[in-house]
Amino acid sequence: MARELPPRPNRRIHRRRSGTPPINASPVNPGPVNPSPATLHSAPDGKLIAILDTGAISALSPATERGRARLRVLRERVDELAMPAAVLAEGLLTGHPGRDYHVRRLLEFVAIDSVDEHLGFAAGQLRTQCRRAGTDPPPSGIDAIVVALADAHAVRDEVLIVTSDPEDITALAIHTTTPHRLKVQPA
Repeated sequence: MARELPPRPNRRIHRRRSGTPPINASPVNPGPVNPSPATLHSAPDGKLIAILDTGAISALSPATERGRARLRVLRERVDELAMPAAVLAEGLLTGHPGRDYHVRRLLEFVAIDSVDEHLGFAAGQLRTQCRRAGTDPPPSGIDAIVVALADAHAVRDEVLIVTSDPEDITALAIHTTTPHRLKVQPA
């Protein structure tokens, strides 16, 4: 059992309103995760937030007309784009000036959330639960952080996780405290 931490609001890197609720460290509610984005809508008192992983950033970067179109559709459907800062560690910037330019343009629209101890512990707990459920190999730590961030946002808002790895993200999402408010969409 993970140790309970006192609630503390998430620290943000940029363009993020303060007061986002901390991750709920209560026992998990493994429920179904609906992979179909067709039923997505903002919660009556909340928003629809898209959480992006590395593959989503690559797929949505406006380097091609297809990428621009996909980004346009996503931005019309959601109220906010977000990602954990840990996604930056997966090498989004390659050193290629043309590609990096488009990735940086996309990141201008994305709120980048810091990874604090609450998010880190929640991600670790999700990975542990996946291992206990028999997922072999377990999803990556970055994937777990993406899902933990989505779970933190899902306390108030509906969340769409856009990912290049829907199997691992879904395996993690069923162990969250709010699986009914999380949707997984392939990038």
